[in-house]
Parts: sequence; structure tokens; C-alpha cells
Amino acid sequence: MEALPPGSTVLSDHRLAAAPLSTGEEFPSLAPRSMVHLVTWRRLRTALRLRRSLPGGPGGASRLYGEYLFLAQAVRFAAAHDALIDGGTRLILVDFDRHAYAAPWIYAAKNQGVATVTLVHGMPNAWNYLPVLADDVLVWGEAQREWMRENGVEAGVHVVGRPDISAEPLKLRETARLLISHSAESLSPSEVERLLARMTAGRRTQQEIVLRLHPSVPFERLDESWARIAEAADRVVSGGGSLSDDLGVGDVVVVVRSSSAMDALARGVRAEVLADRDRRLPADLEELARRSGSAESVDPAHHVAAVGGEATQRIRAWLSARLDSLG
Repeated sequence: MEALPPGSTVLSDHRLAAAPLSTGEEFPSLAPRSMVHLVTWRRLRTALRLRRSLPGGPGGASRLYGEYLFLAQAVRFAAAHDALIDGGTRLILVDFDRHAYAAPWIYAAKNQGVATVTLVHGMPNAWNYLPVLADDVLVWGEAQREWMRENGVEAGVHVVGRPDISAEPLKLRETARLLISHSAESLSPSEVERLLARMTAGRRTQQEIVLRLHPSVPFERLDESWARIAEAADRVVSGGGSLSDDLGVGDVVVVVRSSSAMDALARGVRAEVLADRDRRLPADLEELARRSGSAESVDPAHHVAAVGGEATQRIRAWLSARLDSLG
């Protein structure tokens, strides 16, 4: 595996990182077993001194949990500070710059003059991607860059694509599929009717109608709205495994708010969003919803500019150029 440019590091939980980008600094979650190797007496004393300087919280079990979270996060802030001092890092790449997971690194980096970059790992939305705290953001396509600008993001925004999606050819099947992708959301009556109508239209073109469940929701736990969709489908399958690797020629992916639409576009497969106009949607789905049901075509490259090795090379090239600009 090709190394990242000297002076840069990827911050990730290695259990979740895409293999081409898993080189870098592993940082644990807040779970007690994950925290063990970060805790030192010096860091723990610092965390306790900081805690004693602040007012107490409510009593009961929730307070005990809250106290643990405070101390664990304080240790993580100290560990990030130490790692940047000891490691000679000039730039860090994180997959989420606001979440508690990466916040210690963003804070430590800004205090020490280290450049910070966020790599988008999903569809940006206002409720958990804004404000952007990193210096730069790497996005999947022009649609996400436009969304960032429309929402007042002042950081640099750069299109690189998705390194986690394969560039392998689509599968060849006798029958193309209309894949309805469930995302554990509840459907409105109008969304149910819209999906049922689309399924009927798919049958007219000899498509197999497949409902793909979210991995966390077994069939027996479907709510009433999705149960109607399941009843009308030819087949119901579990959402475990990679959707992008399973897509075939002629498939169409239909969603209400599922990120499966982006997996489809990354492979050049048609994606449609049939959500109500008043449903809050993340960046790419907003644009797709406006186009679904119209004659206006969707350019997949507008949403995902590159995949696989090409996207990885784009990221490395951008990191090299950014490091050069730092002097």
C-alpha cells in the first residue's frame, strides 16, 4: 500500500477505514476498553484537575456516565496534543471535524499550527456537518462543493471522489432490478403511494422489484409504511454487504433518504429520490429529488467525480500540493 506524503497523517479507527487510506494515526472511541492504551497518570491527573475546576452536574447514574465521558474526552485531548508534538505532523486528514471523535485533533492542530482537512464520508447536511472547523474539505463531487458554498462554508472545498467504491464492471443479469432502498425512516402516506406507483412502473418494464432493508432492521421490525412496500415487492433482502458491488447493468436504485443513491451514482447506475418536498434531505439527495420524475438527466460524475484508485490518487495529490504550500 502506497504511503501518504511525508508530514501528513490520516486520523481513523482502523476497523472502519477504507484500506487505501488506513495509513496514519489510530485514535480510539470513548469506550472504556478502547481508551486503555491512551490513559497515563499524567493525562489522568490533568483531566481530574480540569474537572475539579468546573461545576458539578446532576446526580444519579447519568452523572456517573457524564463524569466518565468528560474524563475520557479530556484524556483524548491530551493524547492528541502529545501525538502532534511528538510526531512531526504538518497536516492531518480526518473524516469528520466536528464529532467528538475528531474534535481533540482539530483543537490540538489549530493550537500548534498544523493544517487540518476533512474528508467527507457521507452526504453533508446542515444538522451534523456545519459549521466546518477544518481548514479544507475534500468532497465527492461538484454537487457537494456547490452545497458547501450555498451554506456559507468558508473553508477550502476540493473535489476528489470516493476511494471506498470499486471501479469494477457492473454485473450482468438476465433481469434488471428496481432496488428500493430502506433507511429505517418512516414514510408519509404520499411517499408510500409514490413508491408503489414506481414499483408498478418498474414491472411494466420487466424489472424485478427488490426491497433492500437497512442492515439494522430485520423484516419483522418493519413499520406499517414499509410493510406495505415489502408486501408489494417481488423479493426482500437484507442490506448487509456492499450495495455498490452488487449493482448490475440496467438496475435502478430508488430511495427516500438512503445514502444508497450515492452508491448507485458512483457506479453510473440511475438513482431516484421520491421523498416529499418538505422532508429534510442531505446535500446530494436534495438535488436528486428535484430531478427525479422529470426528463432532466442526472450526471453521475457531478455527484461522484472519481472512485477507487483514481480517487485515492486525487487525495494523495491534493495532500502533496497542500504540504508543499505549507513550506
